[in-house]
Amino acid sequence: MNSDESEDLTCGKGVASNAELPEQLANLIAAIADVLEHHMTALPVSDESARAEIEGYAAVVARARDAESALHDMAREMRAKRDLPAAPHDMSVLMAPAAQDLFVSLVEKERTLSALLERRLKEHVQLVEVQESS
Repeated sequence: MNSDESEDLTCGKGVASNAELPEQLANLIAAIADVLEHHMTALPVSDESARAEIEGYAAVVARARDAESALHDMAREMRAKRDLPAAPHDMSVLMAPAAQDLFVSLVEKERTLSALLERRLKEHVQLVEVQESS
């Protein structure tokens, strides 16, 4: 990176560039809620067990919609910070072991999420293939 590029890099631009994650998480949560809502339409409301399932799924869907909304709001807020002015930082704080530990923790959580998504994707692709072949 040359000095012109480093001058252009700000924390505001950095936070804005990370808005894609909450946006995509919101989209994933919305898709899960959509699947659950559709599943609920297959349940006969005349059946007591089905009503319990409908009520349970409806509660989960409501929480999912709240999370979806919050994640979309977070992404918008992050993008809105793009033009924050550059500010002085205490680099000793940013380079301290505690800061490094926090970043290592972030990377570990990203790895865990990535593995989970890969596993779910394989399972869901198989389900789609079964549905398409029947």
